[in-house]
Amino acid sequence: MKNKFLKGLVASFALAISGFASAGLITFDELSNGTALSDQYILEGVLFSGIENGIVYAPEVRSQYSTVVPNSPFNYLTNFYLPNNATDRLDSIVIDFLGKADNVSLFINTAGTNIVNFDVYDSSDVLVTTIGLSGSGTSNVFHNIGSDIGKLVAHQPEDSWWWALDDLSYNLTPTDVPEPSTLVVFALGLIGIASRKFKKQA
Repeated sequence: MKNKFLKGLVASFALAISGFASAGLITFDELSNGTALSDQYILEGVLFSGIENGIVYAPEVRSQYSTVVPNSPFNYLTNFYLPNNATDRLDSIVIDFLGKADNVSLFINTAGTNIVNFDVYDSSDVLVTTIGLSGSGTSNVFHNIGSDIGKLVAHQPEDSWWWALDDLSYNLTPTDVPEPSTLVVFALGLIGIASRKFKKQA
């Protein structure tokens, strides 16, 4: 019981501290080939989802084509999805930032000259612009998407066309940032609760 209590305190304090801006880099390399991606990076402030014919699916992390991704030779995110990952391709991949993202960049491979269109939404969920990105069939191309981003929606060039992205980097600031004084009061409250708990157990 004591361990659960301490873990709860630590988790609460971590969530409070996470209100400050942080830099992130997602390479997908710690995931297994074929992983359905959804909330694995929620602690990094990013959620992933996919859309096929209006239905939400989880996009798939793959590693078979690592020879064409020299900057990150293990895994990357594709527009394949389960259950029939041999042929199905997602119409769109959605990248939701849990706050305001700046300096967003990524590598992309479109397996040819076809263009993947990225709808760029700001942190208020307003469509700001659409950017067309492409990479060659042999290597990734680095792209800087921009600032004040809340969401990216990437659309496949044509139905059943394969493409992949990797090395998503960003700076993230939550939309509701706690004041430093609020954090201090919160920390003191946690310490007080912990000390009372331990006194009762003693």
